[in-house]
Amino acid sequence: MERKCLNCGHWNKEEAFCSKCGAAISPNQVKKVRSNERAKRNKVDKSKLDEFASKWKNTDNPFLKLTYKVAYFFWMLYIGIISFILWFIALGPG
Repeated sequence: MERKCLNCGHWNKEEAFCSKCGAAISPNQVKKVRSNERAKRNKVDKSKLDEFASKWKNTDNPFLKLTYKVAYFFWMLYIGIISFILWFIALGPG
């Protein structure tokens, strides 16, 4: 059975990769290559702020854990107040 290369259009005999350009042409190899590409695209590097917050949250030091919880409380309070204000503003036009 012959397969046409999706990359260059060259027809190949029963091979897993194109003899002309080297791209995967067997269905199993194409699925594997596409899943690897999808995994690379979906992989997100953590920012330094995320790493810092994670270390701060999961530390063994009780003082740092307490400061994290206090900061988190005030952040959620701030977000709640801002959300309420925006919701109240949105009531006017609606």
